[in-house]
Amino acid sequence: MEKSRTQIFATSISTLALAVSILSAVFSYRLQDSDNRRAGREQINKTIGELIQINARSYSLNSTPIPERSTLYYQEIGSLSQIGIALSRQAVFLANENPELMTDIEYITIAQGLVIAGDYDLADEYYRRSIASSQNDFYRILNLRPYASFLFNQGQQEAGRDHYERALKIFKNDTDFNKYTNGMTHQWWMVSENMNQVQDEAEKHYRNAKTLFGSVSSAFMRDSGLAGLESSRSSEYWQPSGPTGQGAGSVEMPD
Repeated sequence: MEKSRTQIFATSISTLALAVSILSAVFSYRLQDSDNRRAGREQINKTIGELIQINARSYSLNSTPIPERSTLYYQEIGSLSQIGIALSRQAVFLANENPELMTDIEYITIAQGLVIAGDYDLADEYYRRSIASSQNDFYRILNLRPYASFLFNQGQQEAGRDHYERALKIFKNDTDFNKYTNGMTHQWWMVSENMNQVQDEAEKHYRNAKTLFGSVSSAFMRDSGLAGLESSRSSEYWQPSGPTGQGAGSVEMPD
């Protein structure tokens, strides 16, 4: 009887030790997983932050009017491109290693970096990832615009127009915020058509944007929208259609 109790006690101790060992292993795994996720998040933040800076600098340089570009312009563009390639490759690796940590912001930043690097096929994939992972309708609009612009630049004008149209169908023009947002989409569309020298379409979207911005009741938002629109239209790259620069065609406004 005493031996049986001793065996039961020993078995209980062994079972308890096994349970403690399992719990310890699970805890250690979760702790390590948490550490790995934290390290992955820090790597992603660092790489994406650096890539955002490179993208912004590259955009700033390319927006400089040709007569104002310094003699070091092409050297700096080349250096930025090399850095952009390295950072984009690192970001793609991190995205593949940590897909659960990625958001639309990371995806679209990678897409823009890949454009600078000249990897247009992969950029297309990451633009689409950004749209698919948009957290809400507003961010979906923000992600649709640059993808539409990218498609225009790739010679896929109809696909670009389709994506601008998709962005415009998300919000109705029933609040100041929605009008401003859709006005910005028309402004993006205007620039894309102008850069592709489709001036009638560019003028149409200029007028649509102007009408939407002008209908905003908030003076700050209205004036900001109109000023930005006129600034985009006064770019050295703007190609007026006809002597008056007004273009042809009717104004098409969404409901």
